[in-house]
Amino acid sequence: MRSSYVLNRVRLVLEVQLQKQLKHSVTIESISGNVFTGLNIRSIEIADEIPENPPLISLDEIRIRYRLWSLARGKFLVTQLHFIHPQINTRIGVDRTINLAKLIPKGESGTSANFPFQLLISDINIEDISIENGIINFEDESSALRVAIGGIYSRSRIDGPLSNWKYGGHLEVRDGRFELNGVETKIDEFTAEFELQKNRSTLHSLRLALGNSLLTVAGEANALGEQSPQVKTQIQITLDLRDVQEILSTLGQIEGVAEVDVEASGPLSEVVGTIGISLPVVRLNALQFENFTLQAEFTPRGVKVTNIDALFASGRLKGAAAIDLHPTKDKLQEEDSQRLAYEGWVQLNSLRAEQLLPIIDFPQTLLDLKADLDGKVQFSGTGADLRSINLDGNLQLDNATLNGVPILRSAARYQLSDELLSITANFDDAQIEMNGTPGITGPHDMDLNITRIDIGKLSRILQLPDLAGEGTLTGKSSTGIGNFAPYSLQGLFRVPEATLYEVPIGVLTTDFRYNENKVFLNSIRLVKGESELTADGVAHMEEDTPIDLKVRAQPIQIADYVKLAGDDYPIEGIATGELVLDGTLVRLNGRGTLQIENAKAWELALDPLTLPLEIENYVVKIPDFNLLTRGQRGVLNAQLEPNQDYVVDFQSKSMRLAEIAIARGMDDFLLDADLVVTANGQANAADPLVNVTFDFSNVTYAGNPLEDVYITGIYRDNALNFEGMGFNDTCQIRGVLESVTGSPYQIVVDGRGVDLLPFLRIFNVADYFTGTADGSVEIEGMLEDLSKFKFQMSLPKVALDVNGRQLTNPDPIRIAFVDDLWHIQSLVFADTRDGSPFLNAEGFFPIPGGQKFPPSHHDSETTNTFSFNVESDGFPLEGLSYLLGLPPLLSGNASYKFTGAGTYEAPQLALNWNIPDLVLQTPIGQIPIRKAVGALVYEEGSLNVESFDLFLLDNPIEVQGNLQINLASLPSSQLNLHASCPNFRLDTREFQN
Repeated sequence: MRSSYVLNRVRLVLEVQLQKQLKHSVTIESISGNVFTGLNIRSIEIADEIPENPPLISLDEIRIRYRLWSLARGKFLVTQLHFIHPQINTRIGVDRTINLAKLIPKGESGTSANFPFQLLISDINIEDISIENGIINFEDESSALRVAIGGIYSRSRIDGPLSNWKYGGHLEVRDGRFELNGVETKIDEFTAEFELQKNRSTLHSLRLALGNSLLTVAGEANALGEQSPQVKTQIQITLDLRDVQEILSTLGQIEGVAEVDVEASGPLSEVVGTIGISLPVVRLNALQFENFTLQAEFTPRGVKVTNIDALFASGRLKGAAAIDLHPTKDKLQEEDSQRLAYEGWVQLNSLRAEQLLPIIDFPQTLLDLKADLDGKVQFSGTGADLRSINLDGNLQLDNATLNGVPILRSAARYQLSDELLSITANFDDAQIEMNGTPGITGPHDMDLNITRIDIGKLSRILQLPDLAGEGTLTGKSSTGIGNFAPYSLQGLFRVPEATLYEVPIGVLTTDFRYNENKVFLNSIRLVKGESELTADGVAHMEEDTPIDLKVRAQPIQIADYVKLAGDDYPIEGIATGELVLDGTLVRLNGRGTLQIENAKAWELALDPLTLPLEIENYVVKIPDFNLLTRGQRGVLNAQLEPNQDYVVDFQSKSMRLAEIAIARGMDDFLLDADLVVTANGQANAADPLVNVTFDFSNVTYAGNPLEDVYITGIYRDNALNFEGMGFNDTCQIRGVLESVTGSPYQIVVDGRGVDLLPFLRIFNVADYFTGTADGSVEIEGMLEDLSKFKFQMSLPKVALDVNGRQLTNPDPIRIAFVDDLWHIQSLVFADTRDGSPFLNAEGFFPIPGGQKFPPSHHDSETTNTFSFNVESDGFPLEGLSYLLGLPPLLSGNASYKFTGAGTYEAPQLALNWNIPDLVLQTPIGQIPIRKAVGALVYEEGSLNVESFDLFLLDNPIEVQGNLQINLASLPSSQLNLHASCPNFRLDTREFQN
């Protein structure tokens, strides 16, 4: 019975019988042993229907020991049945069929076998059934799920009559490994104690321990031989989610311990039961759920989740659902392979939005959202295919702040149907619409439209400079095909009326594309009038958002943006150049230069300039900026912070004032000096403060030297207030220059003991007069038009020396310039010896060569006329002969009246005089003149001496002629006189003397 022939025959018979029963190919490599006592069956394989798949079942060896003589008593006694390294390969196909199910013969019970020797026995006893190092492999082709369990060991026995056999045993896994999708996990414990009988089975205990997780199962089944067996089971699971994470590494960081209780009972075809799940705390990445509970009921027809409840993000999550395992055709809409339908809802109450931010792939340093979140979503679908899911939900944000900026109540409504998602929402004032496919099962492709974006609030949220306006964004978000296709967003951002620090800056547009955590800024354009600023670069959406930008001015009109410096200063020019920006959105840096042409500041024409710029942490720095005008140089260093705090320092070289005047278009400016200007300050552009100094030296007017002047000032409250000293410290200067339209100014000069000689030189009368004065001068006007000004001079005390004669003013001298007219309001000089008046003048004069029709001083009507009156009731002539172009005067008095009216083109002038007695000192003696009364009338450029009589040496003489007046030098005027005497007597007493 040990012969190879017999054993080979047994092998062939066994293969054939198994193939008939299992309907699968069965191969046995060899059989050894003794047919009467026991056999060793090696390398058994039951092949899969698909040849390239591994065998359904394979064993290295089966060892069977039995006592054949027991058959004589109708009993089959097996002392040992040992399975060595069995391996079962279970596979669920795409059509959801199980390959092992095909091993069960159709129409036959799984508890009976039809081998021929069954007729020979009525009782069976297998004392020792064991499994050594078994392996079970499981694969789900539709979900790519792979499971492998190794190290399986078992000991059991079977005895009893065939009509009521009994099977009891113990199953365990020793040093086992559980492998899922390539991830291997050690099985800490797997034991099972069970008992099977023909009509009843009991699972006393099954324990499976993986890490900190434990599964225990107990149950029983009765009436197995009847049409509807009864089952009852209890399952308890303590599941440490970290063990699940190790197996399913794609879940991310998950922590928590779940307690699961499952109870089921009833007929096998109608089993019903309950499921309860509770987790005191569960953490998924940075999210945490507390007191999570789930209650469910199940039947063969479906599962009903009656309650989902959890504390989540400082609020509450509630929900319910139902799964129908046998939906009607109406629910499925069409005949397909779907075998379930589901529906349910989830509600969120008072969640804190900041605790949900970790689920968003966005730098948390840029997005600090705090809000109360409420919402509800209803869902439904069929089968496991996500393409069939439908959603209808809403969300609300209340009491929201974003990066500390309050956000108005915001809400969103969304619907998903037939893989099309529609979202209508508002966030603050912004109105949002999104439509398209969200990419649940295929590519993501959605259109985005946002209007009414509050750019000012957005700037405060991003902690950017004070950019404001109302913006729009249109774009499209999409992904490619595949699980790892990158997300991208491409769009156009536009602000039609952008402002910066409340200053209009034009139309701002930006083409951008977001992809793989980067924002590509293809074209940023800022356009205002003829100014255009462009930029392009990339921003990285990580940490503090690193950024790389190139900004180009091509070109920009400085006047369009000068108000960004704090006010609408009269500064203009054309700037071109490039600025490179880098660093991060939180700490922006940059550097570059601008070339400035055709620049003007306060009408001062500047030479071509190069403006260096540096940016460090949003602080704009201007280092060593050389300001040039007609070769005159000043150096500016400045720093401006994002909140418009600034530091400024300006230091000029020694500049020629006349060159600056020419650069301002004042070619006939007669005042010149060496000028040094300094300016420095530290304040905020909204409330600027600058300290300035003006040092005038080598001052001249029309080539005539004047004294030095030194002025200091403070610019604050939109005005430069200044004061200083000049003219050998005899004059105190103070005034104000306002930084408003037109740049109005006011200057007051108070003098004490001011030397008049430098000023008399200006009027070419320094050869005749010297003296000092006390008084004040007030000037006010507009810097943008220096021809428009008001002047008021008041001199309470003036002392003039005229060839030894002392003249003074008994009343204050008051001269004004108002409405383009010079007004001599009071001008009186008298001799200090006897108080006789030398000059008493009043009148008004327009500016020579000025406007043809300036406003009148009378009634605001236009005029270019003048009117004046100069007179004296009588004054001694001694010492004044040279002033009048006469020989030395020994004695005499004179009175006169000089009047004028009309225009400079057609003046009407008249001089009337009366000299009762006049004695001229000549080399031949004294010549008396008496009763000289006459008049001079100006006509066609000459002053005509009308015919008059006088007595010369007691002889009556008639005089007439004209005077060609030289206004530049009165003594140089040409006098032409004709005197006639029909009977000049030489025997007069005066002639004889």
